[in-house]
Amino acid sequence: MSVMGAIRDFLFPVVEAKRTIAVSDVTAALTPVQISDSVYNILGGATNTTRQLAMSVPSVARARNIICGTIGSLPLTTFNRITGQYVDPHRVINQPDPRVAGFVIYCWLAEDIWLYGAGYGQVLEMYSATDGGRVRAWTRLIQIF
Repeated sequence: MSVMGAIRDFLFPVVEAKRTIAVSDVTAALTPVQISDSVYNILGGATNTTRQLAMSVPSVARARNIICGTIGSLPLTTFNRITGQYVDPHRVINQPDPRVAGFVIYCWLAEDIWLYGAGYGQVLEMYSATDGGRVRAWTRLIQIF
């Protein structure tokens, strides 16, 4: 036997494969899965990541852009329950904050709901009581977690 063959046999010994039969523990496989921790803020569990970390993953950022962009661009309509007719929406429905496009507000609101389970807004202006006391303008509150 050559020196190289001896070194090879020493470093890479020949091991015979043993046949084993796989045994599954069926009772362990049928155990219910606790999902309360993975559905974080909706059920009160801990948040596993931050927005910055989630958006650094390209597939998560792309999913966010598709989902939130689609939701933000959906047309909003108002419906009169009494007459059963669609009516022209007030300006506050299509553009809640006069400083920002409505698409942007609803896109960010959808992201808040997607990441944190809730989205918040703050009323900026209201009509007078004689005009019905409805909301004239509102904006999204930024969530810092």
